[in-house]
Amino acid sequence: MLGPDASQEEKQLQEALVHGRVHYWENNFGQDFFFYLSNNHILLSVICAHPLHPYNKIRRLLVLLNSLSFAFFIVAACTVVAPNEAIQSLLIGVVGTVLQLAWDIPTSMLGTCACANAKCLPRRLADACRTASLVLVSCHLCMGLVFFILGVALVNAVRGAEPDHIVHDFVESKLTAFASAVPTMLVIFAILRHCEMQAEAKSMI
Repeated sequence: MLGPDASQEEKQLQEALVHGRVHYWENNFGQDFFFYLSNNHILLSVICAHPLHPYNKIRRLLVLLNSLSFAFFIVAACTVVAPNEAIQSLLIGVVGTVLQLAWDIPTSMLGTCACANAKCLPRRLADACRTASLVLVSCHLCMGLVFFILGVALVNAVRGAEPDHIVHDFVESKLTAFASAVPTMLVIFAILRHCEMQAEAKSMI
């Protein structure tokens, strides 16, 4: 929370972040998207998130851990299922990336629930939303850890599995998923920004 000495600009920015805005005053499309990416990308936000963002670093690290746990399971499962390296690479690169994005996006949305910090809601309702958000993120994290344990079990069950090869595939797969998240987030951001700017234009009429 901001102290009494905070500037008016800082208070306005914090309020905008709390309400989940994606367009900030005089920023152009590129500036708004970079700011959105810095605060919402699972990996980048751990390092680049704005300090006034209500989504703290601990929860961001939990979401990142959850993402890594599920990714390891995907790589382990593809290693077991694929009959050869060519199909394995295809499964990890295509199917694995899609599944990771489908897993990561809901987690990120649960963690950044705007209603948990909305000042327009009654305090008890906002507290309930905040608690529900934390519980759901925790449940998702537990599921991720279960998948990680299953991944370790799969690797140990496969004879001749090479740990170095699996680690290499895991890192490559996760980096691909992180990179693929950028264009996916660009589409989501563009829609949100367009709707937000239209709403602002209507409110000025």
